[in-house]
Amino acid sequence: MLLAAGPGWDRLPWHEVLAATWDDERGALAVESVRGAREVVLGEPGLLPETVRERVQSSIVLTRHVPVLGRRGVRVVARRVPGRDGLLWQEVADPGVDPADPRVRAAVDLEQRRLRAAML
Repeated sequence: MLLAAGPGWDRLPWHEVLAATWDDERGALAVESVRGAREVVLGEPGLLPETVRERVQSSIVLTRHVPVLGRRGVRVVARRVPGRDGLLWQEVADPGVDPADPRVRAAVDLEQRRLRAAML
């Protein structure tokens, strides 16, 4: 995906997009990525909202939420990356969850080992 960035463009690979939301009333696409959040207002969206959804979803092999603090936790995501063998494993912490906390780290590492073993 190419997004306007000042006078140029910023390339955002599909596997870095965590979520994208289309607001039909405003004609705006909100994109949350590993680099932060961006919003793009479009005059004519065409098939862009559907295409973004399709491309992001096709990069996801599996996703699992690992609860560590009540319902809050860390989402573990395995994704395909074009031109790369194997999977890219990502971890996305819920608000208020510190992924560096030893208890959180232990729970996430255990679940990731289980998921990797199940995929062999």
